Amino acid sequence: MIKQIIVVFVFLVFFSCKSLPDDTDLNKKITLCIEKSSTEYAEGLFNIYEYYTVIEQILFKEKFLNGKSKMSYKKLIQDLHMAPKMDEKYLQLYKQISDKLKYPYKLVNPGVLQSPFNCVRFFLKTKGFESNTYYSNYYTSLNKLYKSGLVDDLNLNINLIENTPKEKLSNIIYKAPILAVFYENLEYYIEENFGLVGNDIIKN
Repeated sequence: MIKQIIVVFVFLVFFSCKSLPDDTDLNKKITLCIEKSSTEYAEGLFNIYEYYTVIEQILFKEKFLNGKSKMSYKKLIQDLHMAPKMDEKYLQLYKQISDKLKYPYKLVNPGVLQSPFNCVRFFLKTKGFESNTYYSNYYTSLNKLYKSGLVDDLNLNINLIENTPKEKLSNIIYKAPILAVFYENLEYYIEENFGLVGNDIIKN
């Protein structure tokens, strides 16, 4: 009986490993694409992925994110969408991000904002992963959100998170579109409620 269980376990592990696509080259291509975009759209002032990594660290530090699960990222987006007007905690969050990043206003530059979507979309399609069962739903969600231009659409935001492969949620390549959506929504919330836009970098 024990031998049978071991055989089944080994088979399941083997099957699971075989079902995951070999996307090492894909990830390298996407990373290089972001480096190029950082040079082109951010004028070489910062690396787009590094900025989103810093934002995520602040979100954890300030308890806006309480874990690395899909549920945590969905709650992050939902809480912002349902936030009451003039919520000071989001103003303070915006201040912290503005203080930590030297050029935060450039994150809402269309080229910078779209890069985490464009680089992933382009190489998923170029490498033939868009129809792979592991990536197909993610690609569809990413494409739909990008083409709609509605980064404040809650359903599209949640759909993107739900369809991000669970194993990829620790990788900045696949988290960056989610963090880009959050920051764009935060910027919109601050503009609507506190009248701050673009280059209005607040210092404590």
